[in-house]
Formats: sequence, C-alpha cells, structure tokens
Amino acid sequence: MKNNSLQQIKNLIKDLPPDDIKRAERFIKIRDFESLILLVKSAIKNIHTGINSVKPNIIVKYKDYILNPEKRDSLDRLLAEAISYKEMLDRIFNEDDDNSDSFYEYYNPDDFSEEDII
Repeated sequence: MKNNSLQQIKNLIKDLPPDDIKRAERFIKIRDFESLILLVKSAIKNIHTGINSVKPNIIVKYKDYILNPEKRDSLDRLLAEAISYKEMLDRIFNEDDDNSDSFYEYYNPDDFSEEDII
C-alpha cells in the first residue's frame, strides 16, 4: 500500500498549478509530507479564490481549473492521499516509539534455527 500511495501522490501532483509542482516534487523527495499537505491546501484555496474572482488576471491564472473541474477533483484526491500517507507513516513511527525494542531487535533473524525456516 505504501508504494502504491506514494506513486498515486506522484501521479497527482501534475495537476497542481505549475509554480507548485517543483516544490511538491521536492517535498516528496525529502519526505516532508506536512509541507506537501500545506502546499496542496494552499493551492486549493487559491484556486477557489481564483474561480470566484472577478479580476481578469486571476481568472487567467486559474483558467484551467475553472474550465476543467476534473483538475480540481484531482487536487482533492492529492490532498486526501497525502494526508492518508502521512498518517500511515506517523502510525508506523509512533508504533516504533511505543516499543523499547527496535524492529531489528524484535525480529532478529539469528533467533531462528534452520528448522524454523523450513
């Protein structure tokens, strides 16, 4: 699921406004999903503001989103995927913090005999 969700996020960032795509790719690369979520929320807010604007320059900037509601839906999916992925990572890391043993101490391959492997 983890890789599938991450791939879905990577596929959906293409629907961000062009100025935000490089930032989103960087946030994914450095695994800063909190910043990615804030970026997507900001883009959604700006697009909704642009859609409701009467200023021609704002309307032109967000024309693709005004004319193509699927792009707006894609950003909602991106936000949901990013939040879900971050929550999953938080659960994994919080689970590790709750246990005094690390994953490798708990699942030490040296604890198994050859008979256990078969």
